[in-house]
Amino acid sequence: MKKTLFILKNCDSCDTVKNLFNNRHDVTIYDLDTTKELAEKLHVTKAPTLVVEDWESVTNYVGIEKIKEYLSDEPTPNYPCVCSE
Repeated sequence: MKKTLFILKNCDSCDTVKNLFNNRHDVTIYDLDTTKELAEKLHVTKAPTLVVEDWESVTNYVGIEKIKEYLSDEPTPNYPCVCSE
């Protein structure tokens, strides 16, 4: 699953959303103003927008509330347990 976050400079809600992804390595963050071609390809017109791509679909989550909803319902990968015994 590929995740791309589009933000803008001088955007308070973009800063808030960006902070939600601190310490995560599964998302690529772009400035909407400098990546217009990619944004257009992914049908992104506003910031913040999180684009989630999987094998079957591409879904855009536009705005801080929709992005927070996605994160609260985000599927957890089925990683093997690395528990100590």
